Parts: sequence; C-alpha cells; structure tokens
Amino acid sequence: VKLGDEVTIFLTNHDKVEDLTHGFGIEKHNVNFIVNPQETHSVTFKADKLGVFWIYCTHFCHALHLEMRSRFIVEK
Repeated sequence: VKLGDEVTIFLTNHDKVEDLTHGFGIEKHNVNFIVNPQETHSVTFKADKLGVFWIYCTHFCHALHLEMRSRFIVEK
C-alpha cells in the first residue's frame, strides 16, 4: 500500500472446530483482533509508517501456529 492510504482488511476463519480461534496482528500499526470459527471480522486503519511489517496470528491456534504469518508493505 502507499503511505497515508486507508486500509481495510477482512479476515474469515473457515475452521469448523468450535474452539479454533485465530488472531490477526500488525504490531507497528496497532492492529490486533481475533476471529472465531465461521466468523468474519475487519479492521480499518491508516498506513502511516513506511516499511515492511510482520502480520501474524496473535492467538495460539494449532501446531502450525508459527507458520501463520505474512508481510505488510507500506511504500511512498
């Protein structure tokens, strides 16, 4: 995204296991929320910091929890 953009992220938890909650966090942008199974949540924020930031699952969910990550890139 470009610096200053308003960003909306939608996250759907497709898991059907009743207690398999996931989280979503981008620490430097103060984004952190959880999504229960079969639910969708969204967050809107301003991309006000340049750089490459980790996106990660903030709620321990299963054995592959540490693999649940991505990057969020903000450029000029």
